[in-house]
Order: sequence, then structure tokens, then C-alpha cells
Amino acid sequence: MKKIILISLLLCILCAGTASAYQLYLTCPASVQAGQTLECTVDSNFPAGTSFDLVLYQMMYTPTVLARQSVTIQENHATQYKLFDTSNLKGGQYKMECQLTSADESKLSSDSVTSQLVQIIDRSSEITITSPTTQPLNDALQINGSIAKKGNDGVEIEVRGHYTGRVFGPQYIPTTNDTTEL
Repeated sequence: MKKIILISLLLCILCAGTASAYQLYLTCPASVQAGQTLECTVDSNFPAGTSFDLVLYQMMYTPTVLARQSVTIQENHATQYKLFDTSNLKGGQYKMECQLTSADESKLSSDSVTSQLVQIIDRSSEITITSPTTQPLNDALQINGSIAKKGNDGVEIEVRGHYTGRVFGPQYIPTTNDTTEL
């Protein structure tokens, strides 16, 4: 009798097949400097044509939607890159989230990643630049200033022109507590 039950169970399992769930993976950097582009990737094996929104929230007492971009899964299931501008964002905790319909959400595999926290780092209040903000391109670039609480560590500097794009860097330069000129 036990053999008949065991064989019956095995046959039921084989006839039923395996259940499959769709996978969705959102990947964003853990942190980004304010003003830099936040680049997130989306990978999924949902059927082509499945659409959902990728939403950037500011995390405060209640989440506030700051930006939204649509994502549609393509036939080739290629990784999709979504870019978000952070130039007007304050430093702090943010959340990136895939907003699926409830029907699609119920089809997700347990290892799917649909949201990520992102720290936007804004140190502009710690930096004082004393060199001229506009300088001729033919002359040597002069960068003078101070950084609160930085001490003798190095600092990464990048200079961008309004119309010309990147003019210098990014490059680490040494800093010093010594305020005497050489």
C-alpha cells in the first residue's frame, strides 16, 4: 500500500511540472555625489512588453516621489540603463523602486530585487572656494579654498565649464592644514 501511495505521489509531481516565477533585478549604486548622474540597471525575464515604472523617492517622514521613468521589457531581455539627475537634490537617503502591477508582483521570484536605498552625498556646505569662479582657459587653473574638517587628507576635484564640459579631473590632490603660501 505504501508503495502505491509513493508511486502515485511521484507521478503527480511529474505531471504537475514545475512552477516558474519571473525574476527582476534592480541595481543602483549605494551612494552618489550630489550633482552626479544616478545610473541604475534593470534586468528581467518578464515577457517582452511588460511595463512598469522606476520611481525615485526622497525618504523623509513620508516618501516623496521625485522622478519616474517607464521601463518596458524588450524581446532580447537586454539590460536597461536608467539615468536620474541629482543636481537639485540635497544630501540624504533616497529610494529607487520598481512599481509593478499587483498581478505582475505576485509572479516575482523570491530572489528578485525591486528596490534599493541610495545615499546622495552633498558636502557643498563644507567647502569654501576662494579662487575666481571664471578663469581664462589659456591660463593655469587656480584652485584655492578650504574644506571644513578635512585636515591633511586628499580631495578629489573636477572642474566643469558651463559650455565646455569637463575642464579638469577628476583628480585627487593633496590638502594641508598649513595656510602659509609657498
